[in-house]
This record gives sequence, C-alpha cells and structure tokens, in this order.
Amino acid sequence: MTPTRAAALAIALLCLAGPAQAKPKEGRKVGTDAALVALPAGLERLRCGKQPVKGGTVTGIAWIPGDLGGERILVVAEKPGRLRWRNQRSGAFGDLLRIEDLGPVGRTIEEGLLGFAFHPDFPNNGLLYTSHTDPRHKPTRSVISEWTVVHGKHGWKGGQPREVLGVLQPARGHHAGQVAFGPDGYLYFGLGDGGDQMDPAEMGQDTTTMMGTILRIDVDGRGPGRAYAV
Repeated sequence: MTPTRAAALAIALLCLAGPAQAKPKEGRKVGTDAALVALPAGLERLRCGKQPVKGGTVTGIAWIPGDLGGERILVVAEKPGRLRWRNQRSGAFGDLLRIEDLGPVGRTIEEGLLGFAFHPDFPNNGLLYTSHTDPRHKPTRSVISEWTVVHGKHGWKGGQPREVLGVLQPARGHHAGQVAFGPDGYLYFGLGDGGDQMDPAEMGQDTTTMMGTILRIDVDGRGPGRAYAV
C-alpha cells in the first residue's frame, strides 16, 4: 500500500471515529508523500507569528475535540516536527508540540512528523498520539508516542512523551505514518513496507513482520514487555 493510500484510509478512520461536525469548506489541497489533505478554505493563510504554515509540509489537521466553551481550536502537523494550534475565534496561536526540539525527526521526503490523533477520551484524559521517524537509529526508526496535553493561560501545550512503540526500519523510505483511532477505541497505524520500490523484501506478504500492513493496538492497556496491549 502506498503512503498516500494508507493516509487516505487513516483519514477515513478519523472521520468514522470523530464527533459529528459540519464538513469544512474545502480549500487548496496540500501535502507530501506521507499524506495529502484538503485544507479548510483560508487555512493556507494561517500564520503563527511571522511564520506561515507551509502547505508543502502539512501532514495532518484536526480540531481539538470536546466542549471548549464555544471555541474551535485547529491543530496542524508540520513534517519538520511541529504541531501548531490556532483559536479560530480569537486568532490566538502557538506551538502545541515541538518534537524537533527533542531530537531530529529526519529530513528526507518520507521522514518527519507523519501523523497525529487525539485519544477518543481526550476531553477527560488529554492524551494525544504522534507518529514520527528518528534517524538517530540507522537507517531510521518509526516511533509512536503518547503526550499529555494541557490548557493553560498560554494556550495548549504537550508535556514529555511516553514511547508506545518503536520499530527499526530497514530503509529510509516507505514509512507510511498516519495514525487514527477507530470506532472500537483502538489505535490504527501503518509503518509502510520498509522500502524500497516494489517491496523487494515482500514485507506485505510476510505475516511475521509489522511492515506492509495496518496495525491495531490498545493504548489503554499494557502487555508483557510492551507499553500497549493487543
């Protein structure tokens, strides 16, 4: 499965899992090989300070779920390793996460911050999940992390991450990367086929590897030697 098709499946799952809401007016389509998303009209003009959100780096968008007292908070993921938020009513903005500050996330076309998802019970537990690559582990490593997000006088901020899952990749491409919660409450994600073109190692046909498939885990549970349950 190509990264774009995997991203489309993940976005569809997000639509199924998320609360009912009006479909935003579709604006300019932007994205990368990791994801192709349609930005709500006007989002391409979104700025955080003097820095605009760059369309070519966007790998995910979502509204912060829950009753926010009439506020609507949009969160945008940027491939270099940053999650930004913007209050659509007041215009306030800021960085929710700066994964890039904790270490490199990779700069090749199929590396970086590749996806994020809010926990189905986010209004009560404040949990957020991200998918990114870590090139400090050669050739690179795919990481699913859990963050606790808090809202204070300076806006929305994520704390220190808890690594849920880390998988060493055999190559620096074909990493997929989207994450989404299904209506069953499980977290779904893909790690790609590990590269290179045409899946030469036939990862997609190998049931003993995590590559080349859509994975499902229970982030609320724990298994033997694991930070998740299955």
